[in-house]
Amino acid sequence: MAHVIAVATLKGGVGKSTVSLNVATCLHQSGTRVLLIDTDNTTRTLRKWAKKADELGHEVPPVVAIDGQMLRRELERVSSAFEIVIIDCAPNDDGETRSAMLAADLVLMPVIPGGPDVWAVQETIAVLEQARGFRPEIKARLLFNRADRTALSRTAWQAIDGMRTETLDATLRQRVAIGEATLMGTAVVSSEPSSEAAMEVRRMTKEIVEVLRG
Repeated sequence: MAHVIAVATLKGGVGKSTVSLNVATCLHQSGTRVLLIDTDNTTRTLRKWAKKADELGHEVPPVVAIDGQMLRRELERVSSAFEIVIIDCAPNDDGETRSAMLAADLVLMPVIPGGPDVWAVQETIAVLEQARGFRPEIKARLLFNRADRTALSRTAWQAIDGMRTETLDATLRQRVAIGEATLMGTAVVSSEPSSEAAMEVRRMTKEIVEVLRG
């Protein structure tokens, strides 16, 4: 059975798709059989990224688009073919996001340090706790994305500390290279493998795998 990661925060623009595709590409490079599932029917970021990758000849993990209502059935169908499945969730409290959480071994919640994003995480954790009512074993981690060392970031850290949900030690800084790679249908671990951004992605991916297997 594949390990399932749901990347979910009930707010757009926090980097769910960016985190999903970078972690998946990093795993793919290491030889892990990984599948990306795009359930966000509004932005369709992963599908656009995969299309650009195909146009430019980049090697990336497979991406499939699945209606959230069909998610569990599709996971049962593909789980034997992959080691890790990463679900990029829509930023909505709907049946699709809840289905993804219920199917997940790990719910990863990206957050950008700032008031609206911290509030969105609180709402996401509330939905997660409802899912844990059915599957108490679901793991969860917060991930600071586009983090810096400003006073606002420190305040956000303090707010997160009060949520009783563990945070990954790894963080992603604001890196132009990550956005540029995404626009070109690739990931920074492929486009600039020696960069600080790529090293951050590798550290994040390593920690995520440790949480899954821990």
